[in-house]
Amino acid sequence: YSTVIAHDKYSTPMLKYAPELFKNTRVFRTRQISEEDFLELKDALVRPFDLSGGLFYRRMIYLTETNCYLFFDHYHLISDGTSLRLLFEQISRCYRDETYTPPNDYYYYMIREEEKARLRGDGDELGQYYKDFYQKCFVSHDTPIEVRYDREPSSFNSRAKSNTLLKRIGSAKSVIAEHLGELTENVFFLAACLLTIAQYNRSDSAFLHWVTNGRDTKEKNDMTGLLYRCMPLGSILSPELTVQKFYDEILAQVRYTVTHTLYRSCDFMGYEVKGSLYFLFQKNIFNGQSFDLAEQSIPLESEDKYAESNIEMMVFDDDTDVYPVSIEYDTERYDRDSMEKFFAIYDKTVEALTKIDDPGKVRLATVSFTNVESNMIPQSITMSR
Repeated sequence: YSTVIAHDKYSTPMLKYAPELFKNTRVFRTRQISEEDFLELKDALVRPFDLSGGLFYRRMIYLTETNCYLFFDHYHLISDGTSLRLLFEQISRCYRDETYTPPNDYYYYMIREEEKARLRGDGDELGQYYKDFYQKCFVSHDTPIEVRYDREPSSFNSRAKSNTLLKRIGSAKSVIAEHLGELTENVFFLAACLLTIAQYNRSDSAFLHWVTNGRDTKEKNDMTGLLYRCMPLGSILSPELTVQKFYDEILAQVRYTVTHTLYRSCDFMGYEVKGSLYFLFQKNIFNGQSFDLAEQSIPLESEDKYAESNIEMMVFDDDTDVYPVSIEYDTERYDRDSMEKFFAIYDKTVEALTKIDDPGKVRLATVSFTNVESNMIPQSITMSR
């Protein structure tokens, strides 16, 4: 949190640790701000960060006549969601136990060791994996990268606005849990997302990026910093592919890439894949255990929110018996009605998969997805059982 962007003698930007810029947290007290004023102020707290030498987080404490608010905003360049949970856990423990000392954080040490590994060529095996993946998906098979657009974006507008669709999966958690077997929730929802993309695109293949928290060793579990990684995932949906084989393929890809997060896939694939859907299965970060001082967490977003990618889809694991879903999309490319249809296909895909008793005996081509517009789904995977 004392990180800034600096430049070397060749004007190359790099991250620099600058502890001299750190300042104590400022407190606004009751005499300075009322509860009514704060409720009007809070929606304007999130704003762009200064990338030219400024710090990448903001924090403030607001004490009104009735409540105490801790405001915290951070830029993804230095931190991720898991880091926030760790930070708030430490704040809570420091507040309740004056003898508690936060653990040392070795994030920059990890960065240095990873850079040494790159220079040693430790990524040769992974490089070959991605080259094979690229050959299979994009050379041998013309897999669509994007979710089909409603229209091409305007070339002159580089900052398109985003919109968010909020839904809930119809199948209960208990129903999905009975179906999982050896699958994790993450793999199951990723599989459903690939099938949804294939149906929506009317294609027999699909591609996406999925997000892992990057904490693949014991030492990284307590680190704060930018550890998450975006990993590629793709599937060729052949007519003879069983549901179990499909699951196995997805699981194998996830297991391999999650244990090889040292490199980014784009370092090897040599292919522009930024237009793909980004998928995240998000465990609840702000729960009573992670920040037990808080009576309530209040998510804040900027009023002027721009699309960072074409589509970002998040399935959340919260305290209810259903899974909330957020689909954030580029309004230049997609209409809301299209995203409604996309979610409807996803919801029905999840439902259809949970009704399969023995996935090893059922081919994907025989799975029936009902109550979704037939012209949205390729014939190759809509035949009746």
